[in-house]
Amino acid sequence: MAAAIERNKAKASYIEQAPYFDRRKLEVQVHQFSVTQGEVSLFYDGQFLGRYGDKYTISAGGQWRGHPLRYWEDAAKKILRERHLASLQRAA
Repeated sequence: MAAAIERNKAKASYIEQAPYFDRRKLEVQVHQFSVTQGEVSLFYDGQFLGRYGDKYTISAGGQWRGHPLRYWEDAAKKILRERHLASLQRAA
């Protein structure tokens, strides 16, 4: 059984998988310049992922809202996945 696990861990499909994403480790800092303009800084497990423009739209209740948390979670996952793959290429 242990040998099969080790063989699986050696496969490219296993190695290329992004590490597990724990949404509790994601921090989204909102930098809102006005009711219609802003940016967010993304951090994951204390690591700065970047600062990104937010798109504000008006809701049915008349409130301006930026992207929902789910949007930023997906963005952070993508960034982490790309960094993981880049680290594999550097190691090769």
